[in-house]
Amino acid sequence: MALDYIQENNFFLTEESDTINKDILKQEFPWFLHPKPTTDKFVFMSHTLIKRNEARVNSNYFSFFFKIFERFINKHKLKCDVITRACLNLTFSDSRFTYSDPHVDYTKKHKVIIMYLNNCSGDTYIFNKQYKDKACYPVEKTKGFKVLKKIKPKQGKIIHFDGSYYHANSFCDPGKYRIVCVITYI
Repeated sequence: MALDYIQENNFFLTEESDTINKDILKQEFPWFLHPKPTTDKFVFMSHTLIKRNEARVNSNYFSFFFKIFERFINKHKLKCDVITRACLNLTFSDSRFTYSDPHVDYTKKHKVIIMYLNNCSGDTYIFNKQYKDKACYPVEKTKGFKVLKKIKPKQGKIIHFDGSYYHANSFCDPGKYRIVCVITYI
């Protein structure tokens, strides 16, 4: 089965980039510690827009990102019945591994959209393995995982792919950070 993948570069409107730079990338943005996202090896900060499996808006910033999401899916004639999760993730440098634990965001059939909110290192990896019965593989046990796509973060880039494929983020350079908006939907 071939990876169902869409990529748009420079998708944000000028005013959207301005809002991201002014509001999201500023020091006072409300980030929350996420101590165990897949395993306890990788700590990151997050800002939940819609809690996983709750379909309930959790942040005033949701409507801003929903407008971008809606424009993207309309342009590509994609169908969304329900958003199952939406969040902003802020990750840091980690020299122990090339990438975090390969995982799927949701164990049922779903699609993933990742919006890159800043220019940084910390590529996204999409692997050749698809979900069968395990939502996450520890990075140390990924022998046989082959990279199908390696996506470099750039503000305004949006990717869309079949959520059954395991994916992971690599880590940005020391002293830097990587910020993305992840939306999963069915």
